[in-house]
Amino acid sequence: MTDRQNGTRTWADSWWLEIRAYGWLVGVTLPIVLLLGLSGTSLVSLTDGIGVGGGPWYEVVGQMLLWVVWMDGLTAVFAFGAVLVALPFTWSLGRVMRPVRSRAVHVVATSVLAGTLAAVPIAVWPPSAILFVPISVAAGAAGAIARRGEFRRADRLAAEHGRSDGAPAGAWPAPSPVRPTGDGS
Repeated sequence: MTDRQNGTRTWADSWWLEIRAYGWLVGVTLPIVLLLGLSGTSLVSLTDGIGVGGGPWYEVVGQMLLWVVWMDGLTAVFAFGAVLVALPFTWSLGRVMRPVRSRAVHVVATSVLAGTLAAVPIAVWPPSAILFVPISVAAGAAGAIARRGEFRRADRLAAEHGRSDGAPAGAWPAPSPVRPTGDGS
């Protein structure tokens, strides 16, 4: 079994997990969370004339999309710093999770770690919750997607190199059908 199949055991494994999670955060999960959050405020602005827009629907939608792009771009800069801060925590989690066989537990643990680390600014300055709760949700989702992606990649590599027992790459080795006889044969 290789290191990537059952945890982030090296700094390099942790680094690539963080980079994949960063890509998912900036490219997919944060824009979706922002879009969903701003859709609610845009709906209010269309009906009450307050909030993001207050004009025709196409102006409100345009402003909403502009806010999503702007916030995602601004967050991308700070999120890369967060990758560097989270690296020792990710490595430590990978070391602690080594004996755990369940991939689902690995995915959930990575998600909880990412979401919790993204929520740390709320503990320091509680009024920042309106900003960091969506980022925390998006970071947790990005961590889970990145971790699951590593397992899928390990399965593909194992299939390419042909595991003889047909088990997925993260599975423990199957017991040998041949029992030692004790006479050296």
